[in-house]
Amino acid sequence: MAKRQKQDNGTINAAAELAGRALGEVARTLDSLQAQHPHPLTEGREALAAGREKLTELASEAGERAAAVVKKTKTAVKKTRKAAATVRQRGAKAAANARRSAKGAVKRAKKAVSRARKTVARRAARFKR
Repeated sequence: MAKRQKQDNGTINAAAELAGRALGEVARTLDSLQAQHPHPLTEGREALAAGREKLTELASEAGERAAAVVKKTKTAVKKTRKAAATVRQRGAKAAANARRSAKGAVKRAKKAVSRARKTVARRAARFKR
């Protein structure tokens, strides 16, 4: 007859206990994680939505700042253009006034010269007679 092999129950029991403990620890870890985070996908979506809201707020704030800068720049450009137009108008008025004054002075000078010529001509004609 063949020899019966004797099973070592102590080793098998020890291995089973080790595997049981490891599985128990894994089960406990899973239970604690599930207790802390019962709906991880929902939590992830909520976190993503909160991040999007924050990003939207920041983008909106940056957009508002940029719009304010653009508005201020446009206002400055308008003021500069208006000031330039005013200066041009004043310059044109001053030039027109100067031109008018010079024209008047030239007219008076011409008149004086022509009168002087006439007077000289009259006096010269007097001596010829």
